[in-house]
Amino acid sequence: MQELPLVVSALPQGEHCSAKSRAVVLRSSKPSSKEQRAGGERYPGCRCINFGSWFLLSFPAAIIILLLSWIWLQWLFLGFDFKEMFKGGKTKSVEQKAYAEVIKQEYKKLGPIRYQEIITLALFIVMALLWFSRDPGLFPGWSALFPEYPGFATDSTVALLIGLLFFIIPAKKLTKTTPTGEIVAFDYSPLITWKEFQSFMPWDIAILVGGGFALADGCEASGLSMWIGQKLSPLGSLPVWLIILISSLLVTSLTEVASNAATITLLLPILSPLAEAIHVNPLYILIPSTLCTSFAFLLPVANPSNAIVFSYGHLKVTDMVKAGLGVNIVGVAVVMLGTFTWIVPMFDLHTYPTWAPLITWEIKSFPDKKKLKEFITPKQVLHEMLKKKKKKKKKKKKKKKKKKKNNNNNNNNKNRKI
Repeated sequence: MQELPLVVSALPQGEHCSAKSRAVVLRSSKPSSKEQRAGGERYPGCRCINFGSWFLLSFPAAIIILLLSWIWLQWLFLGFDFKEMFKGGKTKSVEQKAYAEVIKQEYKKLGPIRYQEIITLALFIVMALLWFSRDPGLFPGWSALFPEYPGFATDSTVALLIGLLFFIIPAKKLTKTTPTGEIVAFDYSPLITWKEFQSFMPWDIAILVGGGFALADGCEASGLSMWIGQKLSPLGSLPVWLIILISSLLVTSLTEVASNAATITLLLPILSPLAEAIHVNPLYILIPSTLCTSFAFLLPVANPSNAIVFSYGHLKVTDMVKAGLGVNIVGVAVVMLGTFTWIVPMFDLHTYPTWAPLITWEIKSFPDKKKLKEFITPKQVLHEMLKKKKKKKKKKKKKKKKKKKNNNNNNNNKNRKI
């Protein structure tokens, strides 16, 4: 029973590591890929987010979160006994030797690496290299070889090409025995057949992702996202760091009960108009929010990794909530730290970009004497609106005071007459 805390602590650490690794690579998680797709559709002039830039902004955050999460889980489940942790040459107990023997036997059952596994690994490496080198940003990528077709050389093109190769590359030969007793190869079986693809393809996820894109387009076309953004525009009076913190906490809370794809699909069309309405670089709000969608650590239903870990039966829901709450707080804190340190100079977040629409507000009557018709920025609009409200309140107070004085004078005159 002494080894049970070790098992319990190892399970959430593996699940949390899988989520952090998904946040590092652009196409390894649905929120990051959705953020890139939504950004490309709403801001076609933005060429900021690519594999290289996303890796550079998220990799330091993932390393810091991994280290702090390990410290938190170590303290929560095992405590800090450095002498036992780093004590070398100690004799193993009977249970530890049994565990090591089971692991060795399971590893031997895997056998040597097969031809199909080598081909799959090679295709995965080729796909990752093509994704990284398509438009790295530091130097021209291979997409520059097709200047006449800029919209066709995308990450989806690479994924489809590699996917088609799985249906073409042979995995094994199909043989038959002739009447003379000879074994002859008459056909081959590819790495993936169409029947296997149909049976293992998660169609529910495909429909969910497609429905999320349709929901985002519907919110954009109907003007719902713009309306919500305008209703949230009074947040422009708050500091930018507080707006980012509120949006990050909102995303982190919502992703615990909804899927990452649904969360980011619902909130991106709202956060983008909000950033435009308060005249802030949209990436200033979108990047932290997208990173925070990967922090679904509290509940077993938050993501598939949590469900797999919880299914072994070694963890209670309270254990996952305790461990996940600390990791969530650490994750949001590190994202906020990264947003205001190394991410700001990478994308020049303090300046409003030219690729984002410049929303201008028409104010016909200013509180000044000239009452000129001018076009000003949203922040100035909010400032002018607050000024108007204060002046209106002062005028109302003065009117009320005058009415009270007049009523008192009238009452006094009536009393004198009487």
